[in-house]
Amino acid sequence: YRQGINHIWEELTQGSGPLWHRSPIVANLIVSSAATFVIALILKAQAKSFGRSYLSIAIMLLIFSLVMLYAHLKGRRSELSDQEQETGLLERQIRIKQALIMGVGQALAIFPGGSRSGITVSLARILGMGKEESGRYSFLLALPVIFGGIVFIFIEEAPKLQWQELLLGLVLSFFSGHLAIALFMKILKHFGFIPFIVYRVGLSLFLFYLAFR
Repeated sequence: YRQGINHIWEELTQGSGPLWHRSPIVANLIVSSAATFVIALILKAQAKSFGRSYLSIAIMLLIFSLVMLYAHLKGRRSELSDQEQETGLLERQIRIKQALIMGVGQALAIFPGGSRSGITVSLARILGMGKEESGRYSFLLALPVIFGGIVFIFIEEAPKLQWQELLLGLVLSFFSGHLAIALFMKILKHFGFIPFIVYRVGLSLFLFYLAFR
């Protein structure tokens, strides 16, 4: 991931011409992030009213599990070669429509029971990207969202913030997130979505039990 960020930085600083030709991945990330922010703002009230009950979370867990299952099955039928995954070929061929779909999907993670990385990687696989490229794009797509979230917190909660606790939380989040991504990619590379699907379906059934007992 550090290499990917360094590569993007080189494209931005050393290239010439329109952004879309100089750094297609950055242009795609901008489109995806813009879609995420717009849809998240639109659905913010609906996500709150949807609630955090056992039943609502169980439903979302099950829905996202079905998306992951479809992505897993579709990805197996159209597996990419290692060379395509390493060169990032498909990252450069993502169209605006696909970038928009990824951004809209990421916004759905504001609903309790959703998974930002799960939905973005699933959509990337459905759109034809390889396992590693899907994980890489999902990771890069999280950066502007995290940064935007921090800015939003500063604007909305600045007078109430405990700065030392906030700084500690950001540092811990960075390192735990890095470890989580590394583990996520290893599992995805070797087993696909199956472990995540089993976990989410199992948790969904347990929450259904708690909701109707």
